[in-house]
Amino acid sequence: MRAMASRLAVILLFSSTAPGQRSLWIVDPSGGSGSHYTSLQVAADAAQVLPGDVLQLYPGTHAALTTSKPLVLIGDSSCLLPSVSVANLPPGTEFVIAGCTAIPPVPAPGGAWGMWLTLSNCQGRVVVADVAYYSGGVFPQLILVRLITATDCPDLELANVIATGGGVSLLRCRATLLHCAFRPALGNRPLIGIDALVSDQSHLEVVDTPLRGSPGSVLQGGRGATILGGSACFRATGSGLGSLQGGSGPPPTTALQIQAADVRVSPSVTVVGAVQNTGGTYTVADLPALATLYAANQISTSLFAPAGTPAVLAIGFALPPTPWGTFGTLRLDPGLALSAVAGVVATGNPLASSKPVPPGIQFFGTQFAAQGLALVGGQTVLSNGATFLIR
Repeated sequence: MRAMASRLAVILLFSSTAPGQRSLWIVDPSGGSGSHYTSLQVAADAAQVLPGDVLQLYPGTHAALTTSKPLVLIGDSSCLLPSVSVANLPPGTEFVIAGCTAIPPVPAPGGAWGMWLTLSNCQGRVVVADVAYYSGGVFPQLILVRLITATDCPDLELANVIATGGGVSLLRCRATLLHCAFRPALGNRPLIGIDALVSDQSHLEVVDTPLRGSPGSVLQGGRGATILGGSACFRATGSGLGSLQGGSGPPPTTALQIQAADVRVSPSVTVVGAVQNTGGTYTVADLPALATLYAANQISTSLFAPAGTPAVLAIGFALPPTPWGTFGTLRLDPGLALSAVAGVVATGNPLASSKPVPPGIQFFGTQFAAQGLALVGGQTVLSNGATFLIR
């Protein structure tokens, strides 16, 4: 452990991707003892809250937030967070929301419901982890049509985002969806169904994520995913952990719509409904997939691939999504790898590795990563890159 901590300290000292010294600020809507702020917006605007600082959210209903300052927001399910808007995040920085319950913004009289999280031109890294949302009301599908909308964001990660009633819309982004779920809410159907995921000119990695469009009462049901240009890989570490499913409606259900895009789907991803492909490519192929866990100051990761597959699995610091030839998207910085193991994937026994990480506020919001490289069907293929948010 001591040797690991020493090596991490050296890497943090010389790495431009690692955070500097952070300060911790407590945001408590009730103004309890020891809190620094009662308003999230006031805290974000405060001059003494520097880029990269940590805002610890205490239980309660917080204020909406609009900012371009790189921050780390950490809470839990008792932290109710309304709309968040982040724009013009500088390159080399990061904005993190980790642990909260999303609540829809209240519209102006006669206005439409908005989005929960809006991201625009965020050239730094954006991470949204451990967020839950449930839509209620008479027409729950229309209360919050899009949980997350992102435009021009080259490094976006959604991890353990569980939404019932809200979807995701991406335009010109590079994004990873890991262990998420986007499903329709119960209640009256809208006239036309809503897609769970819409990707326009973006490049996606979707892992262990069920995507189900909402049903339509008169017109078609929503699709599990619509991919317009760009590319998408849908992977799963086991059967039933990832799915694409269209919502029911009078016309036939469509699980996946492709238009001028390159889409690859692992056989372990369940597809319920039709696949409509216009001018794109749709390939069903074995794709190595990574499962990850960060708990008790320890990173654990497992690489899943067909039995008999030679593979390498490494843990280190995260890299912004970087195209790597025909092999996929590189997420692990090869120059900042902390460990690597090589072996052959056995039946029912994935290639596994783990490493301890020393605790400390200087690591809050740090993105460690794991990624595998496998020889599948005579071709070298990268797994998805899984990141670990330290908090």
